[in-house]
Amino acid sequence: GRMATGCPAPPAQFYPPSGIIENAPLTQAFTIFTNDLREGYIQSWNLAVQRSLPASFVLDVAYVGNQAVKNYTFRDINASPILNSGAAGQPLFQRFGRRAGVSAWHPTQSNYHSLQVKFDRRLAGGLLLTTAYTYSKAIDQDFFQQLNFRLNRATGGSDRQQMFVQSYIYELPFGRGKKWATSGIRSALLGGWQVSGILTFMGGTPLNITGGGVLNTPGSGNRPDLLRKPRTLGGIGRGSLWLETAAFADPGVGRLGTTGRNILRGPGFGNLDLSVFRRFNLTERFKGEFRGESFNFTNTPKFSNPDGGFTSPTFGMITGAGDDFTDPAFRRQVQVGLKITF
Repeated sequence: GRMATGCPAPPAQFYPPSGIIENAPLTQAFTIFTNDLREGYIQSWNLAVQRSLPASFVLDVAYVGNQAVKNYTFRDINASPILNSGAAGQPLFQRFGRRAGVSAWHPTQSNYHSLQVKFDRRLAGGLLLTTAYTYSKAIDQDFFQQLNFRLNRATGGSDRQQMFVQSYIYELPFGRGKKWATSGIRSALLGGWQVSGILTFMGGTPLNITGGGVLNTPGSGNRPDLLRKPRTLGGIGRGSLWLETAAFADPGVGRLGTTGRNILRGPGFGNLDLSVFRRFNLTERFKGEFRGESFNFTNTPKFSNPDGGFTSPTFGMITGAGDDFTDPAFRRQVQVGLKITF
């Protein structure tokens, strides 16, 4: 289209006043809600042990878990439950001639289990330190494949198995009331400085491999065959493989591939944010603060997962650096500021 012609007309949608879709256009997809839909609920539990240590350190070790019961997810109720059936296997095609998808809420269950360790230091001697490490696994279910629901239950798509975050604030031991340079010009130049930072390491999110073969089973997707455990090759960019694609094969016609859901993980990520600032007195009334900050100090890129589409020309390649290029974590940023208060 062209801007001169204005906005195109929206596609026509038909909503039957009776709420019964068998009288609606057979080519239009619907999402339906039943009158007896009940909200799910979450069960959560934890057990933690805390120990005070010398030098103002505190250690926390905890097991944290939860479970979502009747966590509703959309499922196509017009998907065929019969392999290689074509449209003839679709329940609503058999009754009304409808081939379009009809999404409805379907209850699923998900769970999360984790080991969480914290190693903190209360502010003492000018140093404050917090350290957190999590080893976890989240399991959920989707409806990519309608023939056997058990094959859809696997590691959740947003799961990161390991995460480490450490933050600190350190007041440099110079200036009045400190250990060194307590007076004179050295105190004036070196006193009052403070540095802080946040160091983050996280594992990659699950990589889902899809595509390949011909199922002829409406409503179900397929995955390729898994020949062996794929190697991580580490290539970045188009034409360079991050994942060994030769470890997968086309399953052919009318057969489910053997690759499971989310059996691999994409690249992890590390990031360091640093800041330095100093407070000082200009006069009894006027006070100043200098601050310098750097996000992603090491300028480490955060790569997205490689293409998981088996039939894609970029299968196994990393072609992007994440989803949000406005996030400071994707590029180094440095900013300097001076503030005067009175």
